[in-house]
Amino acid sequence: MHLDITPLNRRLTLSPGSNLLDLLREHQIPISYSCMAGRCQTCRCQLLSGDVEHTLPADSPAMAPGEILACCATLHSDSVIRLADCDDVVVHPARTLKTTVTAFTPLCHDVWQLRLRPAKAFSWSAGQFVRLTFPGGGQRSYSMASTPADEELEFHLRIVPDGRLTPALPGTLTVGDTIKLSGPLGGSWLREKHPGPLLCVAGGTGLAPQLSIIRTALANGVTRPIVLYYGTRREDDLYGLEQLDALARRHTNFRFQVVLSQQSATGTRRAGRLPDAVSEDIASLSGWKVYPAGNPAMVTTMTAHALSLGAKPEDIHADAFYFQP
Repeated sequence: MHLDITPLNRRLTLSPGSNLLDLLREHQIPISYSCMAGRCQTCRCQLLSGDVEHTLPADSPAMAPGEILACCATLHSDSVIRLADCDDVVVHPARTLKTTVTAFTPLCHDVWQLRLRPAKAFSWSAGQFVRLTFPGGGQRSYSMASTPADEELEFHLRIVPDGRLTPALPGTLTVGDTIKLSGPLGGSWLREKHPGPLLCVAGGTGLAPQLSIIRTALANGVTRPIVLYYGTRREDDLYGLEQLDALARRHTNFRFQVVLSQQSATGTRRAGRLPDAVSEDIASLSGWKVYPAGNPAMVTTMTAHALSLGAKPEDIHADAFYFQP
């Protein structure tokens, strides 16, 4: 049996029943991976042909047609797969470690900033997320808003009045508390070697991973255009504008637009839906990297808009991130 790998033009010999990720690692084929259990979505690749048993965890997010996770794929015949460009590969083996709360403060009426200091070194890429276990056992997934170079991790938590976990946090979570972290997770990390412009589209607290991507790219000297569309329902839902203004003043290649979906346009704020605003302003996304983040409906719509504007499927990076209160 053989496995053919594009675009590397490699052929590997294998035995029936081989795990795809184990096989690729054994032959030192570059592929991103983290949790090795089907939850982080990092080892996604395209199955072009072959009999492959694909066993996913019950809580695994939906995947696009033809996509498989290498860690969950068992090969039963000659097969052909397509891997991401080698420049896109990151390897951060998933870890579970303790962190200490260093700050928990409000950013707006329903979003709080949580800062954590890991007990040990933690490796991740801008745009990824982790699973946090709070005192009392409640668990939620949150994206980092900080950069991988920062000593502390920053998160943006939406407080939902009728939620199961978040309403109690402002009154109970204090500096010095311990929170368990598991990760990193997710495949929507910054592809720094891509030569074209970057488009970040953030709905609500989807701003967190976009801040991580934008701040990391600018800090690392990226000079190609970086454009952010940031949307909320109303003016009082906005946060982080001072930081965005400061980044735009310091870096001429970065600009951003604010879009309000349930309020009339005011001043520099425009009204409407995020994907529509992008389509109105940018005639073609051919050659762009596109990073949508926010509620699943917006991400799905933005992905469709990006494809219609000429973006390649492999240049659109978004994690299936479902809201939990």
